[in-house]
Amino acid sequence: MSSNSPALPGAENDPLASPGEVVVDAAARPVRRSFMAAYRARVAAEYEAAPRGNKAAVLRREGLYQSQIREWARGRDAV
Repeated sequence: MSSNSPALPGAENDPLASPGEVVVDAAARPVRRSFMAAYRARVAAEYEAAPRGNKAAVLRREGLYQSQIREWARGRDAV
């Protein structure tokens, strides 16, 4: 195993791993998502136009948090 690939501790004793297979920890290098300005504007407008009971559905569908929408709206309004 090379020293630059992160592997789980004790991976060499993993009964599910085949011999010579390296088990890589997927959480070792998280990737931050980025959003295009048009997407942010569209989702923020859709969230704000949604009736009170349907706002959470927009967040769930898009995989976002309310704090992200608030931040996007604040940035939009500051311009």
